[in-house]
Amino acid sequence: MPRIARISSLLVALALLSPGFALAGPAESTRKLIETFKATGPKQAAALDKLFDFDGFTAAAVDSVKDKLSPEQLKSVRADIVGIVRARAYPRGGELFVEGKVTEGAVGKQGALQTFDISIYFAKQDLTMDLQFAFDAKGRVVDVSFDDDSLTKDFRVQLARFLSKKTPAELVAKLSDKRKEAEKAAK
Repeated sequence: MPRIARISSLLVALALLSPGFALAGPAESTRKLIETFKATGPKQAAALDKLFDFDGFTAAAVDSVKDKLSPEQLKSVRADIVGIVRARAYPRGGELFVEGKVTEGAVGKQGALQTFDISIYFAKQDLTMDLQFAFDAKGRVVDVSFDDDSLTKDFRVQLARFLSKKTPAELVAKLSDKRKEAEKAAK
């Protein structure tokens, strides 16, 4: 499944962390999230932003390289990561839940985070995608894993690999370009 479809799954996590959803328990929260996700229209970005802890997400994503970046570069990198995720995932929000059949999994713990697993089966492709959402204490999504691949870990590895070969200024320029490409493609 294309990376964009995986990132779309991230949006599920956003709603799961909503305080209103969290009170109902993970299974009911997931059901409400999926229905909300399918129904979200033009105000999708603002609604989804409220359900996701972008500060926590980007802090974890840049953790391995933050000492190599100036404060301005760090701010730019974090903003571009958020922009890329929004542009690639938000426009395709409910596709996973319309096209796939969701099976709920288990609630778990990952350090201080609570996790919830779901599987989505796509009959046309005879493919299953496993998702795990990680929530902070406030009930906001801080990470999503796709088939055991953490989105924050993926960013950490890619950023560290890039900076092992190139400069922080080149990283800032590359992410800015990627964000612009993603935003253009989303229109």
